[in-house]
Amino acid sequence: MTSVKCPNCSLTNWAESPACKRCGGPIASDPKRSEQEQYFEASSDFSNTDHGNLQSGFAITSMVLGVAGLVTSFFLIGLLMVPFALIFGIVALVKARGQPVQFGGKGFAITGIVTSCVTIVFVVPLLAAIAIPNILAARRAAYESGAIMSMRKIIVADSSYIEMRQQGECPDLKMLGKENMIERELASGSRNGYLFEATGTLASGCEIRATPVSKSMGLRSYYYSAMDNVIRASVKKGLPADPSDPPLSDISPYSR
Repeated sequence: MTSVKCPNCSLTNWAESPACKRCGGPIASDPKRSEQEQYFEASSDFSNTDHGNLQSGFAITSMVLGVAGLVTSFFLIGLLMVPFALIFGIVALVKARGQPVQFGGKGFAITGIVTSCVTIVFVVPLLAAIAIPNILAARRAAYESGAIMSMRKIIVADSSYIEMRQQGECPDLKMLGKENMIERELASGSRNGYLFEATGTLASGCEIRATPVSKSMGLRSYYYSAMDNVIRASVKKGLPADPSDPPLSDISPYSR
């Protein structure tokens, strides 16, 4: 369908309409002019006379969400706004370009798209650079705490087993698990990113070690304990702990 301008009041009407919606006068299109010429003229006249009828809801929503998402991007709610702002902006821009007589707000849509892209390209990587190391540090600290707790459980079980059995060899983890003195998972020798080992004899001394599966756990994540039941931590930059390392209580939590 094409649009034409009323010769009396210049209101844009559909070419098929018998009379003008505003003044009621007859609408007569010029048969000598092509439909394409009449359409473009009507479109330009519409932009000057009927701004209030243009639909721009998607475009305004995109701009509001894009700006709000950029301002609050350091919070989760801001990051959740960005995808919606981008989608609404693209939809509004496509509609405004494809149907300019009906949809407007192209500038609002572009603003929403630009602010969303700024958040995605600059703010999100910055937040990731800040958050990821903190998340990894918290994860490492949780694994270290779990390893130290498991070491203490093995120490108590080891001492109780030796006191009851009075044998020449120190019990390994499987023996302690068989006697239900430690959990089955811990008796397997692996738990939460750590490998545990209990070896030795009563003559040479029982030894318990906890070694991280990955060195990304930190340089002070290797633990050792002997008959004195004192947990020691390695400060040798990734080498396994041994009796020469200082007790865990004497090491600063920042020496990693």
